[in-house]
Amino acid sequence: MDDEMELDFSFDNDASASSFGWNFQVNAGIFLFLHYIKEAKAIKVESKYEDIEITLKDCKKVFAQAKSSQDECSVGSAKGKFKDAIISLSKIPMQDGNILIYISNIREPIKGGDKFFENKVVSYDECLTGIKANIEKSVDEIVKRLDKKIQSKSTTEQQKKKYQYILANVKKLSLDKLCICSIYPYYGIEKNRYSEIKTKIIEVLVNDIHIGTDDAIGIAQKLLEHWQLELEHNSTIKDNTLKKNITKEEFIWPIAVYLSEIDGVDIDDCLTYVADNSIKKEAYAYMQSPVNIYHERFPFVNSVLRDYEEYKRNAIRNLSEPIEKSYIKNMYKKFVTEFEDIEDEQVKEYVLKTNIYKIIMNNRRIEKISREVNA
Repeated sequence: MDDEMELDFSFDNDASASSFGWNFQVNAGIFLFLHYIKEAKAIKVESKYEDIEITLKDCKKVFAQAKSSQDECSVGSAKGKFKDAIISLSKIPMQDGNILIYISNIREPIKGGDKFFENKVVSYDECLTGIKANIEKSVDEIVKRLDKKIQSKSTTEQQKKKYQYILANVKKLSLDKLCICSIYPYYGIEKNRYSEIKTKIIEVLVNDIHIGTDDAIGIAQKLLEHWQLELEHNSTIKDNTLKKNITKEEFIWPIAVYLSEIDGVDIDDCLTYVADNSIKKEAYAYMQSPVNIYHERFPFVNSVLRDYEEYKRNAIRNLSEPIEKSYIKNMYKKFVTEFEDIEDEQVKEYVLKTNIYKIIMNNRRIEKISREVNA
């Protein structure tokens, strides 16, 4: 929420709480993008309007305000956090079909909800009568608080204008566009904190992308770590549409990358030298780092695939050698700038050729995965 729009509903702002809230925002983004994976086109974290912004295929959008608590039992902040979220969500210019979401790690984000919102996105229209009444009561309390602030003699003219602006937004908020979600449990050490996020990843891989359960379980942790890194980086970039959007294609590409690791890759016969175990270990340590999976994403991937298709059209076929390995041997130097951070030339060659091979061999797999989620 913008500082100028705050009332008296905000809670603990110490450094640890801020860090925890930032961490929750990123993981909430992963959860929601997976929830909308069939319809989604792109995601931003810390966008112009909200903590999380998801663009859908029909150009409609999902705006989510993430609020978290480090210790649900020690504070009675659920109602205040919901009010904070409502004020923030109310300022979004609404268009038909847009969705507003309040997402929290509080098990009962709305009084009377109990487990109603646990690890699912529930619309206002789906809520039970008693829960709807409590939502409406909170909105009404915001309106009354704002009216009181506006009427107060201690309120300056500048403050009055701000409160009137907020009041107008809250009054025109359509609750039928509101959804609520609780990621629960989301506390304690990371192993426990991310359990429901990992469950969501496996669920989508198996049910929506139709990957075998064993393979889905096998790559879930790596996917989680990669997506966390991507969205954390995304959230630190100044709002710029070209830089901040993570497209669905970019988001799902690591699925194929990590599945290819299960299959294994052998490029020894493409090298200009004989690679010993120490070189291979160093190369694999580099490639397995979540930071360095960037090189297997779309700008590099698209360049390789376009060039490979051109090579196949024009190359003189040598039946004794697969076309993909011929390409790697003859054309890999086009892409050496992708790995300038690797100082050892032999390790760099091994990493580059391995990546090119995986991109070429995974083209059909990534196309299949894209079709499954309508990317």
